[in-house]
Amino acid sequence: QTMVCIASDAQRIFWNIQLRCPPLFEYIWHRDMKRLKELSKHSIPVAEVRSLIELLEMQQKPVTGDTAGKEAQFSVFVAPRLLNVMGVGHGAASAAMMCAATCEHFRTQAGVPPNGCKVTDLNVFYVNPVPPLQTVTLTVKPIDKPASPPGPTAQVRVFIASDK
Repeated sequence: QTMVCIASDAQRIFWNIQLRCPPLFEYIWHRDMKRLKELSKHSIPVAEVRSLIELLEMQQKPVTGDTAGKEAQFSVFVAPRLLNVMGVGHGAASAAMMCAATCEHFRTQAGVPPNGCKVTDLNVFYVNPVPPLQTVTLTVKPIDKPASPPGPTAQVRVFIASDK
């Protein structure tokens, strides 16, 4: 229902034509599947993935300046398997990226064991959708509060920005 409500008039007319002409629908479906296969040919097969960091193919970026010891940056390519049906980053994939970046930050900065990090509360506010088929940077910034002890119980903010 949501897709129909936010779709443009042209998109709704196109869907209507596809429903009334099965050969056109099948042709477009095969064309899109071929394009998707081309885009995902360099991805790691899911059967070979051992961790969320590997699945996301997350890479840590160096941080310089005053925030070098406090915050961390990670880059992730928003692959086709991380997209929703509207062609932008899926909300659950975005949440997984933020949680993985947070846990990796605690693992490298606070010495938390790989399976010792647990995200208990996640609030997400989207200014723009997560862009598809691009590399995005996730910046993990600790919230400086006196009541927040260092380590795995600390609070952080995670920002996702396009590298373009």
